[in-house]
Amino acid sequence: FASFAQGTLNFNTKATGVDAKISRPDATGAGAGITAQLALVGAGGSLTLLSPTTTFKTASAGQKFYVNGIVLTLDGTAAGQSPKVRVLAWETSAGSYAAASTGNNLLFGSSNDINVTLGGPVAGAPDALPGNLVGLTGFTMTMNNVPEPTTLALLGLGGLALAIRRRK
Repeated sequence: FASFAQGTLNFNTKATGVDAKISRPDATGAGAGITAQLALVGAGGSLTLLSPTTTFKTASAGQKFYVNGIVLTLDGTAAGQSPKVRVLAWETSAGSYAAASTGNNLLFGSSNDINVTLGGPVAGAPDALPGNLVGLTGFTMTMNNVPEPTTLALLGLGGLALAIRRRK
């Protein structure tokens, strides 16, 4: 049974039944310098990151909204099952989605959660085609603008000065 517990998924944001554009805040396509990764969504919203990651197309302006599609194998999840997944995208220089989402001036974003039907090996039948991300909607990445410590200190001092002035 273990050899058949490997469902497959087409990680492509533009495929049959899928047209999910991923863009930068200025409404241009994600394009070069952005990495995408698919994650399984577990109980309580926990994420299990799937490998490998992929990058965005760069050939033309219209294609920069879409990832370079790859087929992922989900070990331990058989063809026909419908796990919940989410697409993560981040600025490649950050190294990971977690680092980009907590970093300063780095792009990151994530999709809606969708249930997908996996393809792959089926006992006694031809392999099912990899499942597509049907139901995926596009999203616009955002950027954290974390103030520098000096800025925070000045804001704190300004607030303290206002509080003292108000007491007088």
